[in-house]
Amino acid sequence: MAKLKSYYKLIFFLVLGVTIFTGCEEDKNPTPPPEPFDIVDVWEVTEIEGAPPVSASNSTWTFNANGTYEWFLLLAGHDWTSEGNYSLEETTLTCDGFITIVTGTEEIEITISNNNNTFSFLDGDGDRWTYDRVE
Repeated sequence: MAKLKSYYKLIFFLVLGVTIFTGCEEDKNPTPPPEPFDIVDVWEVTEIEGAPPVSASNSTWTFNANGTYEWFLLLAGHDWTSEGNYSLEETTLTCDGFITIVTGTEEIEITISNNNNTFSFLDGDGDRWTYDRVE
C-alpha cells in the first residue's frame, strides 16, 4: 500500500511539473492588440441603402482633431449640411447638429471595417450608410 501511495505521489508531482513548465512557455507568435480606430479624416459616401448609386459628390464627413465635424448630403432633392461637435467612444459616435435629424439620435453606433478605412451606420429608417476614408 505504501508503494501505491508513493506511485500516486510521483505521478502527481510529474503532472504538476509538466503543467507548470508548459504554462510558463513564452508565446512565440503573440497577437498584437487591435489599433484604436481614428476617425479624424475626410470620409466620402460609397453607398446608401435604398438610394440610387452615390459618390463623394453626394456626401462627405470631415472629422477634425479638435472634436468638430462637417457633413453634407446632396441627393434626390435633399441639400443638407451640418456641422458641430463630435466624440467617438469605441464604436459610439456622438454628434450634435442637423445630422441628428437623419440618424434619429445623437449617438450613432458605427461599424468599422476594411482595416479601419470604412465606417457605416444605420439611419433613422434602418438604411445603412457607408463611408470610405479619402486617400
